[in-house]
Amino acid sequence: MLRDQRRRVLLAGAVAAALALTVALAACGGGGSSATEASSGGSGGGEPSSSSDVSSTSGGGGQLSGEPIVVMDIATNSTGPITYPEIFETAGAYEEWVNSHGGIKGRPLKILTCDDKGDPNESAKCAREAVSDEVVAATGFSFNSERIEPILNAAKLPWVPISPASEEELNAENSFPIQAPMTLLIGLGEKSAESCKSPSLVTIDVPSAELSLGLFESGSKAGGGSSAKVVKVPPTAQDYTSQVAQAADGTDCIVTLLGEANLFAFLPALQQGGGTQQIFGLQGNLNAKVAEKFPEATEGAIIADSWPSLEAPGWSEMREALQQSGANSELEYDSLAGLGTWGDLTYITKVVETLPEPSAASFLAAANKITVDLAPIGPKVVQFAKPFTGVPGFARVTTREVAYETIEDGKVKPLTTELEDVTNGWLGKP
Repeated sequence: MLRDQRRRVLLAGAVAAALALTVALAACGGGGSSATEASSGGSGGGEPSSSSDVSSTSGGGGQLSGEPIVVMDIATNSTGPITYPEIFETAGAYEEWVNSHGGIKGRPLKILTCDDKGDPNESAKCAREAVSDEVVAATGFSFNSERIEPILNAAKLPWVPISPASEEELNAENSFPIQAPMTLLIGLGEKSAESCKSPSLVTIDVPSAELSLGLFESGSKAGGGSSAKVVKVPPTAQDYTSQVAQAADGTDCIVTLLGEANLFAFLPALQQGGGTQQIFGLQGNLNAKVAEKFPEATEGAIIADSWPSLEAPGWSEMREALQQSGANSELEYDSLAGLGTWGDLTYITKVVETLPEPSAASFLAAANKITVDLAPIGPKVVQFAKPFTGVPGFARVTTREVAYETIEDGKVKPLTTELEDVTNGWLGKP
């Protein structure tokens, strides 16, 4: 599917719309405006160190000294159609954790947060603040990333997006996406092929739905699976009876590209109709809240993750940091918003550790040369020296790995503790 030239070209341009409705950052309510510090708490040039493999961490306690390493986190936190308070909460916990464990090479880490409020003009303002504050790098997520990335790119300021959602983020040399969430759709295709003979795929009816289907079908082909029956749900649907009937008719699995709120409407209709199909979904959407509410409908469900489950052993520091920082326990940290924030900040830290004098310029030079090891929380090989050429328009998607969770007795549990490469799914190869 993806090898069709027209689809490959369209895919890059429509990624933002697809992710807005199908990829899970986990959405709740939250507050803030211009840049503030993540918790109470840019510099000169320099070249990257000679090390070509980065696997160290900032360790040890002791007194911090020197100018802080400043990073900016941009996200929709307070207002907007969807907000992600998990991003700033996790950033604050990460800052406190690093600084209580020796900082970065003995220097304090300072994370500035900028709430774009879901407003494109505020997004651009946040990007300009990152430039004026001379931060070493910026990270975060916004549906208005097309207003952020060009400003950062023009200033040669590194951008590490939690969820790349624009053509620029997927191709620009200042963009360092550790995980591209469209890979989840490919992972769902591969994993569902293992157990499903007649799957259906339920997605929100938007122009990008066909492109989401293309990703899923490419993964399914790689896994030796069958084509899925496609069921489209109107964006404003309240009653899912008709869509459930279509999805359940003659199928053994239902792949849901639906958000948490959609699943709270879809699954009761499935239960009322007597559906027993195995459910598949996306990290942060098919989540612990859904599992707890619908234990029977979600029993044996499979969840595709950009990052391994928060319950996996590798996340012990994040779990402890969230607890010690007093982070809001009502939020969903086992999500792309939570895990992606911690993972991206870990990447930034490991790159900075190689720099004699951290700055945006030295970070950009290093990150485009070196290899970073994020195992066990993320990919073991993260490198941007060689672009991905398998599918045009996705040059910076240099890691293409997925982890999986399952649901048992209303609880989300790790199915895999390590990421699995799905490059063949991207290429549509068995």
